[in-house]
Amino acid sequence: MLVNALSMMAPYGPAEKQALLEAADLKTRAERLIAITEMALARENEDFGSSLQ
Repeated sequence: MLVNALSMMAPYGPAEKQALLEAADLKTRAERLIAITEMALARENEDFGSSLQ
């Protein structure tokens, strides 16, 4: 249930949310949510690092 709630509340765009909706089962949805979150965090870290240089 937590995975479903986080998927609904996550601040991601339509494409990411659609990928979460299309997950075949809860395990797959959790894996996709983790992957999307890791990519978003990596993007933020890249942006943060480039602004300090």
